[in-house]
Amino acid sequence: MWRDAVSLLDMLKAARKVVEYATGLDESIFMASSRDQDAILRQLTIVGEAAKRVSEGFRTSHPEIPWRRVGGFRDVVVHDYFKVDIEEVWRIVQRRCACADCGHRTPRTA
Repeated sequence: MWRDAVSLLDMLKAARKVVEYATGLDESIFMASSRDQDAILRQLTIVGEAAKRVSEGFRTSHPEIPWRRVGGFRDVVVHDYFKVDIEEVWRIVQRRCACADCGHRTPRTA
């Protein structure tokens, strides 16, 4: 379905931007930089919104992707922004936003 392809491409582009924005950052820089936080949160919001637009059939055929968690995170950022835990955002960036197609992972910090 073309809509799935568009949504998946949007997810990939946004994830790549997260990787790009996080490259070279360590946790202390990220925690101190509202600009970096905002840029990364914006892209994670796009990932979540695009994930919600993927068809149920595609999501069902790809249970390895935590679709509800991805979309749910977007909902927290958009509707309950005061509940966003920036330390958890950093952990998400470190664990989840690397993809085989990007060719690299964000740097892990201690």
